Amino acid sequence: MQPITLTRLIDKLCDNGWIERRSDENDRRVNRLYLKKAARPLLGKLAGLRSELTATALEGISPADAHRLLTQLESIKENVRNAIQSPAGEPSRKEQRYG
Repeated sequence: MQPITLTRLIDKLCDNGWIERRSDENDRRVNRLYLKKAARPLLGKLAGLRSELTATALEGISPADAHRLLTQLESIKENVRNAIQSPAGEPSRKEQRYG
C-alpha cells in the first residue's frame, strides 16, 4: 500500500470517528493511532464476518488440511516479503523450485 493511500484511509477512519491521531510524546514526527469507543461494535461485526467467511472458504476441507494450507500460505507470504525487501541482485536466502 502506498503511503498516500494509507493516509487517505486513516483520514476516513478519523472522519467517521473510529480512530484518533495523537502526537507522540517523544517524537514530534510521529502520530499514534487509537481506537475510539465508536469502533468497538464494528470490530465485533467484522470478527463475525471473518468467521463466516473462513468457514465458507474452508468448507469440505479437514481441519488438518486447512491448518496445513494456512501454514503454507504464511510461508508463501513470508517468501514474497523477503524477496521484496532483499536488495536487487542479492541472492535470496533460500530458493525453492517447483515443477
